[in-house]
Amino acid sequence: MLIADLIAPHSGELGVSAEVQGVLDGILEELRANALTDASARNVQSRSALASISLPLTLQGLLNAEVGLALELIFGALPPERLAAVPAVSYAVAPDLTRAPVGGLQ
Repeated sequence: MLIADLIAPHSGELGVSAEVQGVLDGILEELRANALTDASARNVQSRSALASISLPLTLQGLLNAEVGLALELIFGALPPERLAAVPAVSYAVAPDLTRAPVGGLQ
């Protein structure tokens, strides 16, 4: 199942500002466009394929305090059998995160 489809219902339940909701909607579209699934984190070959995905909106969202908290709440609302979605997104953003300029991280 697509991660975007798993987390989309929880995205609208947060009552965040319109700006944060707009970023979350962009992240959902980015995840959907890359066909990222929660099964992606289950084996080494899939993890390697995740490294070739670029998720710039998701990365920027994770680096923003408000959006990052919203994402944490959204992913925290997933049922236990879908928690593999968290490492799937982590594996996909890790290459870009490790190449981010250190001075830009807070």
